[in-house]
Formats: sequence, C-alpha cells, structure tokens
Amino acid sequence: MTITLTDQELVYYVNEIVLQANAMRSAIGTLSQALPKVGPQGETLPSQGPHVVIGAAQSAINSAMAINRLLWVNLGPLEEPTEVEKRKREWRKSRAKQLRKIVGDINQQKSPLGDRKVRNAFEHLEEYLDDYLFEIRHGQRDQVTGDMNMGDKQAFMFFDRPIVHLRFYDIRAKEVSVLDRTLKLQELVDEVERVEVLAKQWISKHQRKSLEAWAAGALNGIEERNGR
Repeated sequence: MTITLTDQELVYYVNEIVLQANAMRSAIGTLSQALPKVGPQGETLPSQGPHVVIGAAQSAINSAMAINRLLWVNLGPLEEPTEVEKRKREWRKSRAKQLRKIVGDINQQKSPLGDRKVRNAFEHLEEYLDDYLFEIRHGQRDQVTGDMNMGDKQAFMFFDRPIVHLRFYDIRAKEVSVLDRTLKLQELVDEVERVEVLAKQWISKHQRKSLEAWAAGALNGIEERNGR
C-alpha cells in the first residue's frame, strides 16, 4: 500500500533537508577555520587542533545523515504488527520515496549521501572499538597507534608501515576516517549542496502554488459576494 503525501505534508520534510544542509555548512566552516594556515612569510600558523577539526567533521556528517534518514528508511521486521504500525511504516517508505524524487532520484549505493558507515562508526564507537580490539588480540588486525590526529595520512608511517588511527582527518585528501572506514568529506558536502538546491527549488514552487491557490480562492470569494 503506497501512501501519497500532500505538498503541505512534504514541505515539513523538505524544510528539514534545507535546515540540515545549513547545519552541515556551519560545521564545515568551523572545520575550515580550525585547519593550519600559511602565514605571509610562508610559515605555518597554529591551528585549533585535531579535536576541533574531527569534532566539526563528525557534526557535518551527522547533519548529512539526518538528510540520509529522510531519503531512505531502514525498517527491521516487526512481530505481529498492528494495522496502525503497518500504515506508519508505509508512510515512512512513501515519504522517503517522494522526497528522493524531489531531490533527483538519488541512488543510495552510488551517492556519498547514502553511505552511513563512518557515521555509524562515530555514533557507535564503543561497539566498533570492541570488535576491532578483540580482533587485534587475536592477531587479525594491526595495533592502533594513533587517535584524534590530522595531516597527510600517507606521511604517518611506522617502520614503512602506515599507522593505524582510531580517528583521523586527512587534510590533503579531505577525508575523515574511523579506523578502516573512510569518507571523502568534500564529496559529501558537494552532494548535500546539490540536494539543497533542488529542495529550495521545490519549496519555491510550493510557495508559488500556495499563493496562487490562495489568490484564486480570494477571487472566487469576491465574485460570489458580488453575485449575490
């Protein structure tokens, strides 16, 4: 059973896409300001540190994943669901499908906005770290030797072997990583901004249609009163 949401209902979700895109932009601004800068004499000016950079990257990813959850739903099985629960699940699936059409029918498997791996690693770090450290103890993983670092990841070597970082921001590649899960942050930003443009265009059309409907209703009311 497919449920068709009205434009008046969809506008709440589309406004949320724009809000989260703005939040992501703010986090990226914080990240950019915190990165090392080059002074007028070519010297490297002090940065605000990797804690600020990685924290801002995590905030940016969280905002993007709020958009992700609007566009795709991950519904597990329910034992003996009620009719109300079934209809609510259909509402969620229909909402996501209609929103995807608004922002260009995004392919979850190909879009950086569809990738939840790094966000999940940040959000459930304790579980991810449990598994990783367990595998280290049993010789299945390399030892973690760094955390909350930033720079050129290729330059972090230990006896010709790359250092394993718990959390890292690669300044050169603009990548954020949690252990072996990596996300190209700039590609995610570009995708969110593209989605935001389409969302704003839809909102403008909705507002225009609403205004036209209101004007038509007002005109009909005037004509009815004059005809009496």
